[in-house]
Amino acid sequence: MTERNTREQQTAFNNLCATASQREIEEALRGGASPTACDGDRWTPLIWAARANPDPKAVLTLIAAGADLEARDESGLTALSWAAWCNRNPRVALALVEKGADLESRGFSGMTPLSIAAERARNPDVVRALILAGADIEARDSDDATPLMRAAWYNEDPMVIRELVKAGADVNARDKNGRTALIGCGFCAPLDPDSGKPQSARMAEILVSAGADVNARDDSGCTALMAELADSGHFEVVELLLKSGADVNARDNKGRTPLLHMERALKPDVLALLLASGADATARDDEGGGVLHHVVPALSEETLRMLLDAGAELDSSNSRGDTPLSLATRKDAATVRLLIAAGADVNAGIDRGCTPLFDAAYYFGRDDSIEALVEAGADVNVQAGDGTTPLMLVLERGGDISAVECLLSAGADPNVHDNKGKTPLMYAAESGRADSLRALLAAGADPNARDGEGETPLMYAAKGGDADSLRALLDAGVEVDALSKGYYTALFYAVEGLRSHGTDAMRVLLEAGADPDALGIPYTPMLHFAVDNVCPEAVRLLLGSGAFINKLDKFNRTPLDAALDALEFYRKIEEIVEMLRKAGAEIGWVRERKNITEEERS
Repeated sequence: MTERNTREQQTAFNNLCATASQREIEEALRGGASPTACDGDRWTPLIWAARANPDPKAVLTLIAAGADLEARDESGLTALSWAAWCNRNPRVALALVEKGADLESRGFSGMTPLSIAAERARNPDVVRALILAGADIEARDSDDATPLMRAAWYNEDPMVIRELVKAGADVNARDKNGRTALIGCGFCAPLDPDSGKPQSARMAEILVSAGADVNARDDSGCTALMAELADSGHFEVVELLLKSGADVNARDNKGRTPLLHMERALKPDVLALLLASGADATARDDEGGGVLHHVVPALSEETLRMLLDAGAELDSSNSRGDTPLSLATRKDAATVRLLIAAGADVNAGIDRGCTPLFDAAYYFGRDDSIEALVEAGADVNVQAGDGTTPLMLVLERGGDISAVECLLSAGADPNVHDNKGKTPLMYAAESGRADSLRALLAAGADPNARDGEGETPLMYAAKGGDADSLRALLDAGVEVDALSKGYYTALFYAVEGLRSHGTDAMRVLLEAGADPDALGIPYTPMLHFAVDNVCPEAVRLLLGSGAFINKLDKFNRTPLDAALDALEFYRKIEEIVEMLRKAGAEIGWVRERKNITEEERS
């Protein structure tokens, strides 16, 4: 029999052990099946049976045939660990224990079979069976978590928690991060299918009734109430914690109160409960952020009105200068309009050049939030400390043309300069947005404006290499051979960017009459520069445009001299390549993949 056939037979036997009766397993063993052989995941027949077979006689038969009780799979789990995890019949786990399986063996994350059952088991009887068999209910895993913590944080069944509590598990034990079972309790639990209420409420009730400290804090200062509000924010859980004495105005290590943790789940009924229980709507965290700063992502008209009525500040700024409105611009236009309708100041921060319009321009550059702010009277020409305007930011971030048109229609200055002398047209040219360029030119932008280095919009477009942007500027009558303070032309920047952008920009400029003999890097003619970049197409374009073929560079070389120098260099490289190949060198996976890609293209 071949090795492959043997492997296939063993795999079939392993699968059989997951469902077969005692008689079927015995027959397979008599037929030569091995009770100890592993499959590709190092699962033995015993692991398969422990994991899925509800009949304890299956594991007993394999053990009697010599199966190794402590054999581990690739993740370090034993048959008992798998029985604790997956098998709903507690008698299977008990059968393994009675035959000597180690109750305290450690699997992944240092978890014992009881910890695994507490976290994963869907039958609380499995947990009870392991406890009765003598499993350590306070065993710590690699996160310093106990079985009770695992049950509270990850299991869906409250009865698993009850079994551990009945056995005397410490409800106030802490893991390596200072968390107790109650902090984060029930986050994975679904709603009860009968009552529709969250199972987490029953879990929390069991823990609280057993003496869990509702005001315990983890190492970040987070309490159970904060954790619940930051996650699901179930009314029943919040109500239970408050009735049990949870501090509604406790602060974590960042100064955040429970109210400031409601970033994901801002439910009107829960909010009303917190406010009625004395939650301070004017509280701020250590960075000056109020409740509206934190709950912007979840705001509705109803919850906004409730918070404002409770004293929340609509236009307060945090230490970074953000107002709730400026943060809302990073979310969506609906929230922006909601805050504006409530009276938010659209020009808050104008004294330091950082208004909500800047945030809308920087983070999205979309017309929806920008339009809402402009309609409400936002100053479109306010300048930040570096002299940039909202229009410049939209252009720099490649924002929608509709956002550009909205700002221009509202009176944004197309010729304003930032602190480096850049104009909106230069920002548009740099980002390669020909549509924005045309909109700016139509609004009166100066196509020949200069920045602090004497560079023009055409030079910025040449740097970006976008042919359409260059054509838009050339159509506006720009000076094609204008010189910057460094004596560079737009053609120089196009040639400089050959390796990144190709020759399209060069072609457009040369067709528009750009001087092919202009100097680039100090005293280096364009033709030399193209030769040094080893770009035949660029050389062809320059020669076709009448470039002086024998012009000298600062080293008194002609273009041919430069080419011959390069040829000598590349011949030496070829010699080195040949030496390496003869020595047995191999290409790496990056070049190998590149070669494959090139073959696929061809």
